[in-house]
Amino acid sequence: MTIPSRVIDDGGRDHGLARTIAIHEARVHAGGRRELRETRHGLLLHDPADAEPFWNRLVAPTFPDAAGPFDRDLAAAIVAFGALARYPHIRPVAAANQPADLTARLLRAGFDVVGEDRAMVLRDPGPGGALASGPTAHGVVVERVAPDSGDVTERVAEIAGALVEAFEVGAERRAGIERDALATLLEPGVGFILVRVDGELATVAKRTSRWDATYLSSIGTRPAFRGRGLGRLAVASAVADALRGGAERVHLVVEADNGAAIKMYERLGFAVVGDPVPDLLLHG
Repeated sequence: MTIPSRVIDDGGRDHGLARTIAIHEARVHAGGRRELRETRHGLLLHDPADAEPFWNRLVAPTFPDAAGPFDRDLAAAIVAFGALARYPHIRPVAAANQPADLTARLLRAGFDVVGEDRAMVLRDPGPGGALASGPTAHGVVVERVAPDSGDVTERVAEIAGALVEAFEVGAERRAGIERDALATLLEPGVGFILVRVDGELATVAKRTSRWDATYLSSIGTRPAFRGRGLGRLAVASAVADALRGGAERVHLVVEADNGAAIKMYERLGFAVVGDPVPDLLLHG
């Protein structure tokens, strides 16, 4: 298997890159029933059927520097969330926010940080390409599930079960994960990498390739299979598929405090972009 050898991007503090990947992620999440609206404050991602804040947020926001106009525009953005019966949720970009102290201003306005991610972009496809094209350990098989794989219902249930276990979330989240996996598998450009060990599903990684870029998400390994490099293999395989498909940029987000995962992605040729990205939520 031949992997393109071009360098995709440098990381660092490129504010244009930070905004580009934030907007691409939002466009990916807007598939299915979700909507992505362009407002004068940024892009508003909204899920009419699910109040989960992750699916309802203002992405790549821009507000005036001056205090008075800032306060008025922020109030208008809050009203817009209220009209949708959603908690105001604002997600800055990784570099060069407008205004520069956006996070500090939102905290003073009563928002709370409910999570924090690092944006990462592929800059060197070499390490992942070597892993994806090399031999696998005995009993380890890489499987691909895509919209044209035939009946995907049974696979979706298996994927959801593995992700619930990998992310250690409540079983009540399984139905939502299944719905999301099934909905996305009905769209072009989406694929799951499944890594099996002796036939048992161990690791999952999702690839969404659209608009000349690929966003990687839903990357998880079940606890019983951790420490064997299966996550690295899944991500490397997803990257290989993305580059073969012509992606000019491959990116992902990872929890800011997950140092082990960040190091894994760095070993696969990814670089951190800018600062940690907080999720800021205003509770009623």
